[in-house]
Order: sequence, then C-alpha cells, then structure tokens
Amino acid sequence: MIVKLKGKVESFSEDFIDIDCQGVVFRIFVTENLTKKINKIGEFTSLHIFEIIKEDARLLFGFEENEERETFSDLLIVQGVGGKMALNIMSKMGIEEIIESILKENH
Repeated sequence: MIVKLKGKVESFSEDFIDIDCQGVVFRIFVTENLTKKINKIGEFTSLHIFEIIKEDARLLFGFEENEERETFSDLLIVQGVGGKMALNIMSKMGIEEIIESILKENH
C-alpha cells in the first residue's frame, strides 16, 4: 500500500499531478485547490496518498495533510460517492464543513 509519495512535479492538470519519484512517475488525482498551489514543473512535493485498487485500475489520490486523506476516506463511505466525486466535494467544501455534514447524516 502506498501511503506517501515524495518527488518532483513532472506535469499537472486541473485534476491530477504527475510526480517523478526517482525515475518512476505516478499520476495522482488531487483537488483543484492543490493544483493551484503546485504550479511549477520540477518543484519538489510530498503528498499523503489514498490508494484505490479496482479490477482494471489502480488509482492514487493525493493530499497535503493526513487529515484531508482521512476526510476523503470518510466520504467514500457515503453511498454513491466514489473517488472522483469525493475530490470534487473537497474542492468545493472545507474539511470542517464536510465533517459536520457527515456527522449530521449519521444522526
């Protein structure tokens, strides 16, 4: 299981970052907020990773803080929410707001 990656940004888009970790390049899906912060090719970065393994894919989702990764994990428990939708929610709402919504839903 991959839990953290450190390396240089090789390329990026509005929903992913490619990180070169000593010659191995990983595509990591991230929030829009994170891609706005990481805007230079060759810049060093370190991301906490949540890995989803499916029959036909291995998806990596990256976060600056471990708390964000845990919130992402909590969102995946919600019926009908997958990885990409969870990232979209996290791009639009703050962590505290998401946690509050999940707690209200459980009561």
